[in-house]
Amino acid sequence: MKRYKMGLGPKLVLYLCLSLIITFSLIGILNLRMYRRHMMVGIYQNADQVSDIIKRSTNYSMLTNERDGVYRIIDRIAREPGIQKIRIYNKEGQITFSTDPAEVNTLVDMHADACNVCHSGGSKPPAGEVSIKKRTRDYINQEGDHVLGLISPIKSESSCVTADCHAHSADQKVLGVLDVIMQLDKVDASQHEYERNFLWYVLTTILVICSISFLFVFFMVHRPISKIVEGTRKVAGNELSFMIDVKSKDEVGSLAESFNQMTRDLKKFRNDLLSAKAYTDNIIHSMLNSLVVVDRDACIQNVNKATCDLLGYSEQELLNQPMSLIFAKDYFEDLGFSSDSIHDFGGTGETIYQAKDGRKIRVLFSASVIRNDLGEFQGVVFMAQDITVQTEAMRAGHMSSLGELAAGVAHEINNPLNSIINFTQILIDELEQDEPLTEELLFRIINEGDRVSNIVRSLLSFARESERRKTLVMVNEVISETFTLTDTQLLKDGIVLEVDVSETLPPIFANFQQLMQVFINIINNARYALNQKYPRATPEKKLIITAAYKELDNEAIIDISFYDTGVGIPAQIIDKVINPFFTTKPSGQGTGLGLAISHGIVTDHDGKLIIESVEGEYTRVTTRFPLPKADSSSDKT
Repeated sequence: MKRYKMGLGPKLVLYLCLSLIITFSLIGILNLRMYRRHMMVGIYQNADQVSDIIKRSTNYSMLTNERDGVYRIIDRIAREPGIQKIRIYNKEGQITFSTDPAEVNTLVDMHADACNVCHSGGSKPPAGEVSIKKRTRDYINQEGDHVLGLISPIKSESSCVTADCHAHSADQKVLGVLDVIMQLDKVDASQHEYERNFLWYVLTTILVICSISFLFVFFMVHRPISKIVEGTRKVAGNELSFMIDVKSKDEVGSLAESFNQMTRDLKKFRNDLLSAKAYTDNIIHSMLNSLVVVDRDACIQNVNKATCDLLGYSEQELLNQPMSLIFAKDYFEDLGFSSDSIHDFGGTGETIYQAKDGRKIRVLFSASVIRNDLGEFQGVVFMAQDITVQTEAMRAGHMSSLGELAAGVAHEINNPLNSIINFTQILIDELEQDEPLTEELLFRIINEGDRVSNIVRSLLSFARESERRKTLVMVNEVISETFTLTDTQLLKDGIVLEVDVSETLPPIFANFQQLMQVFINIINNARYALNQKYPRATPEKKLIITAAYKELDNEAIIDISFYDTGVGIPAQIIDKVINPFFTTKPSGQGTGLGLAISHGIVTDHDGKLIIESVEGEYTRVTTRFPLPKADSSSDKT
């Protein structure tokens, strides 16, 4: 059963009506009591006046001892309306006269109400002067009539003592008692009539006031409040165009106007938010890079158009699907995205997406954790850039570097192969002549073979496609492998090579092959610049390579510097040399990708590529890499 809820208007009317009923009831009771008291005081005074009139009217007859005259006067007065009967007691309590003949010569009970008014005991003399109120008695007689009795003492006067009828001593002050009994039926009828009229007046007044209050509350409170309540429901239901139609100038009208202003502000704020959301959504959907938002369960909650275009899925096909759907096999697991690590997940790196048609797409991604104002985890935003083109460019640059190495490597391999052939021919000749074999030649053949093997291994290592995964690598080992492929060309060109790379430097987190590619690109550029300035060997034709541990802005880093004394770079183009396809070499001798690819690789390793040069004097290229946090305390030589 639905519980009834009383509104504010009915409550106000109910409380007001109850307050009026209680107030008027109290006022009515007090008024009736005051009216009754006022009427009874008048009756008391009237009965006392009747007693005085009787005593004064019969004074002469009593002095002349004319009892019949006294009785006639009293009998005449007793016939007046409102007087039921009059009687006189003597000092012994005997009724000497009464308008009711049956009571004459009878004794009254000294303990009766008529006697107790003036006596505290039945045998005691009168107590003297008594107030009117104490000399009256209000009671119902034997006939059932409501009457008021008032006794008045008949006092002895000086004229009474000297009269001929004097029958008592001068010491006797009270000769008897006059008892006047008044009828109260008309008084009661008047009281009842007044009560009825007053009750109708009160009820009519309450009804009128309640009706006026009801109309006032209905029009001034209930209806405006109902409109305000309706307005709150409309606004809660997102109907922000609804306005409350209350025109009053009181507090309710001010409340309605404030509510309307609040609604207008909410509508404006909502429109602003919708505009901001539309603007943000437009930015997201206009992005060329892929954007994917996942929740704490790694389920996709939002994607942009670039993601759908990249992967070939529709938006509905991706929403609420696991993030692993768009990754190539095993690559999602390699990210370490789990329920335990998701709260601190983030960073950048390369990975492989898988399109709907099965295509593998290499992307450079970054991930950022979403938190609310309380710092609670909400999800992760994935940004990904298709680097297929960049990868192809890097491969082209890689192959270009490999091509530049080919001639030097061929020459490097050719020398030990010729030595091996010559040493082998000598050994064959010794065998044919039955001479003892020269043991030293065998060891030299082995050494030359090892030399060829090392060159081939380094070349294969550089040429091999890596998975671009980073591990802890030693800088000196990367430099050593790089020299295996480049030192022959440097020596052939007459370049003085100075290397200061300590074996005790702490490792960095990098990709070995990519680091080799960076160093080879820088060395090739330095070799070209030196050959342009010094076509022949000279002591000034130098390439100096150093590596050192440093601390910069409270961060541990390693700087690997390549300093050459070549032609340098003009100041007006130094900022352009890392741009793709920008080259200072003649057509056919450079791709313009070497430094651009090197800059991309160094940046991917959270490092920096710093180029300093003075045209005609020198060029210094520095690669700066941060140390892993756990290894910042390693040997810093």
